[in-house]
Amino acid sequence: PYTIVVDTREQAPYSFRGILNQKKQPVVVKTARLKLDTGDYSINGLESEVAIERKSIEDLLSTLTHGRERFEREMERLQEMASAHIVVEGSWYMIWKQCRAGMRKVNPASITGTAVSWSMKYPGVHWWDMPTRDHAEKLCYKLLNKFWANWNEQ
Repeated sequence: PYTIVVDTREQAPYSFRGILNQKKQPVVVKTARLKLDTGDYSINGLESEVAIERKSIEDLLSTLTHGRERFEREMERLQEMASAHIVVEGSWYMIWKQCRAGMRKVNPASITGTAVSWSMKYPGVHWWDMPTRDHAEKLCYKLLNKFWANWNEQ
């Protein structure tokens, strides 16, 4: 009944294949590649109402260190939406572990501190850490699907 919009700049887009309904039957998910002003995923026609920003661990670490100003401007735009989410493809433990492994010269406390600070400053933007990319993709679908259902009940 709706089309998921995938931002044209999204470098590792979800395919939404393998999504199952409650009866364990495959769901056909329609997608379209369009430029989004905010986020990586939305619903066609509701781009100013709902957005999901997908972050791999590497992208999150880069964004919260070198790209802070740009990402904070995105957080401000997300805050204005009815439903806004940051979906991280990895747990906070994995993020801290990668920081400590020396792959990045990043203090894990700094990353956590920024996430905590921004979750307070932008309470309308929900942070989700998922254990795997597959879990993150399924959560992205569930968030958009639930938003669509709620939107149409209004």
